[in-house]
Amino acid sequence: MYKIGDYVRFLNEKQEGVVTRIIDHQLVGVTIDGDFEITVLANEIVLVQTGESQLREDFEEISGAVSKIAKGAEDKLYLAVHKDDKIGHLYHLHLINSSPYDLLTAVTIQKKDIFEGIFGDVVKANTATRISTHTVSEFDQGWIFHLQIIYHQQGAYTPNQPKVFRKNIKAKNILTTEKEIPFINKKGYITELESDHTIQFDKEELIEQMLTKSYAEPKLDTPNREVDLHIEELTDQFPSMSAEEMLRFQLAAFHKNLEGAIVHHFQNIIFIHGVGNGTLRNEIHKQLGKHPHVKTFKDARKEKFGYGATEVILK
Repeated sequence: MYKIGDYVRFLNEKQEGVVTRIIDHQLVGVTIDGDFEITVLANEIVLVQTGESQLREDFEEISGAVSKIAKGAEDKLYLAVHKDDKIGHLYHLHLINSSPYDLLTAVTIQKKDIFEGIFGDVVKANTATRISTHTVSEFDQGWIFHLQIIYHQQGAYTPNQPKVFRKNIKAKNILTTEKEIPFINKKGYITELESDHTIQFDKEELIEQMLTKSYAEPKLDTPNREVDLHIEELTDQFPSMSAEEMLRFQLAAFHKNLEGAIVHHFQNIIFIHGVGNGTLRNEIHKQLGKHPHVKTFKDARKEKFGYGATEVILK
């Protein structure tokens, strides 16, 4: 099964992309042409390079990949978010471990009443480790990231108690902050983790859960039959966003709802994009024209929307 971040090639055409969403055991989202994600069957693509090996190459390109963090920040833990170099609407979440301990780490996203496990592994001392990849619109959903951490060090040392951290990351902060992120030579948003409380639990049980890597696959909510892509309907952060950021945000919402319609077996779905200068409409039509699960598309109910909406007929 593919993982987010894997580089893949299409079997039936000369096209490569990056896996940016796992929909189910048959469908994955692949981003191509820099910014655009399409849904494809897993058997229509082939692995070129895993996300993990690409990440190792990125680290090797950095002089002194585990260079010293700025003085005064030692022994602390941070979450950091930076934009993908190749795919502009994707952002990578990292755990920055500037402590002398190796961290046995489990990360879960709380989405209202649903908890989704996304990461479980050892984060080595004085390193940065990629946790997950998301769009800005996903960060704007009010998610809470839960981290459970056990501290470990070889040899004699005074052990720390296991800890739980909870963090909400706002899209506005990601889009408006550019600080140097330790260990990965990138600029982006970085925030220190402060422990909510020390917890008591069975360490062996937690270790077993993380080593089995039995994580839930992401689930797509059922979208509305009519999706309004006007930026003011998607986020209240739009006054601080540039035109480019607004477009990326709108396209991310378009892709998410289109994928939801496919997964939930809609026959059709309407996207309300407005008229404006036609940029959003043209980008949507460009993606629909080469989408393998789109039968056709047309202007939706001109008597109601004019030329400001597109109806998508799905296969």
